[in-house]
Amino acid sequence: MSTAQAPAPVSGRQSSARGQLLWGLALLGAGAVWLLDAGGVVDVTYPTAIALALIGLGIVVPFVPTREHSGIIGLGVVLVVLALVNIVAGPAADPTLLRHGAGDVTVAPASAEQVRQRYEHGVGDLTVDLRHVVFPAGTTSTSIHLGAGQLRVRLPDDVSVRARASAGLGDVVVLAQKRAGIAPSFDGEVMGGSAERVLDLDAAVGLGRIEVTR
Repeated sequence: MSTAQAPAPVSGRQSSARGQLLWGLALLGAGAVWLLDAGGVVDVTYPTAIALALIGLGIVVPFVPTREHSGIIGLGVVLVVLALVNIVAGPAADPTLLRHGAGDVTVAPASAEQVRQRYEHGVGDLTVDLRHVVFPAGTTSTSIHLGAGQLRVRLPDDVSVRARASAGLGDVVVLAQKRAGIAPSFDGEVMGGSAERVLDLDAAVGLGRIEVTR
């Protein structure tokens, strides 16, 4: 009479490796959902995104990566960290800005015709120096968005500014008026220049500092 053999027990090492694989996949899933949401493919609410990210992070913490699955876990961690930054930063954090390069950039248009309607940079310091621009009568609009770093906007003395400035996490300083912390923002008019010449400024940084001065 044959005796049924019990299945071989799964070793602790095998169980840990399987667990790491599952957690890595969970992290990848959370990051992938964020990427789809950022790309406009799906619409995910912030509570859902936060839950997915925390589940992925909570799952991976108890495990030490092994060679078999460390790549999956590492990629998942990167995606989830980016997702969390985007969640904290809110509208000021535009993930697509990261493709606009890194490093320190200074732009100094010499005339109103050279002022762009939109400036974008990924990571680093971005300075938009408008002090040599003679703005025409009326309103001139420009938007300046930076993914992470320090954004400096220099204004001429003879122009007033209508500013909307926001940071996901960091500081916002508009002509000595400071906002700081999580999602600081400034929305208002600062005269001080000619009432006939107004710069409508939309400035945003995901993580870092905005400084608007004369």
